[in-house]
Amino acid sequence: MPSERYDIRAVWPDRAAKIPSAMRTVSGDGLLALIGFLKAENAHGFNIIGRPVDPCYIFVDDISDATLRAMVSAGHRPAVIVESSPANYQGFFDAGAGIDHLEAKLLARHMAERWGGDPGSADAWHAGRLPGFTNRKVRHRRPDGSYPFARLRTASARIDPILAAMATELPLANSAEQKDQQGARGGALRNCAPAGALSGDYSALYGRLIAPYAAHYGSNLDRSRADYAIARRLLADGMPPPEVSLVLAASEKAREHGDPWHYIERTVSAAKSALGRERGAG
Repeated sequence: MPSERYDIRAVWPDRAAKIPSAMRTVSGDGLLALIGFLKAENAHGFNIIGRPVDPCYIFVDDISDATLRAMVSAGHRPAVIVESSPANYQGFFDAGAGIDHLEAKLLARHMAERWGGDPGSADAWHAGRLPGFTNRKVRHRRPDGSYPFARLRTASARIDPILAAMATELPLANSAEQKDQQGARGGALRNCAPAGALSGDYSALYGRLIAPYAAHYGSNLDRSRADYAIARRLLADGMPPPEVSLVLAASEKAREHGDPWHYIERTVSAAKSALGRERGAG
């Protein structure tokens, strides 16, 4: 996975022990120079994890071989797959250059939701196990006291076409300052779309749903109310909230909003709450 810098960490398996991690940010050449140190830390019981310092690499954790085959059949193309423990896999998928950490988080949550990955690992900067080092979790300890190695299964410089297509549809904040404000309050969507279709399908769906409102109200259309109504309808029809969020990403109101992530999240949350109250009353 080409990158100018890499985030490398030696992490103690038991977080409750509160043993400090060793963290390094290095170049590719610096990574090679770090191998001896990492081997020593691994031998002393630390897990060795890392990732490129580039949000374009979307991490998916805790998936099976069958899931990997299904992902490839659906059109996904992993950049790296590591067998992190026997018959358990982690992967990085390249969504293409130009996405920021908010967009990466959205895509990571999509992948976890869609493919049954670990939602706790679905963020922009989650690191995966480095192949060639042992997985030191207690549950993986063998009867002879040894531990299984993390093994590289796939490596390629290819871009994932599905994530790259989805990335082009994500609403962007208008300035770096707004993105900083979003990050400060957790402004990325808390959930993301789990659908198997390409994001262009969501845009088309939104277009079909907004059309009757636009035809009826014309220039008097309140797009916020229309988006709320669309969200309620989709939720009532059984669409998961993360997928509703991606449908609303095509909203003109969201794209014009100073903080599109917050607008979409607020709209879906309000629709979900109202629908829950309605069902509870029934």
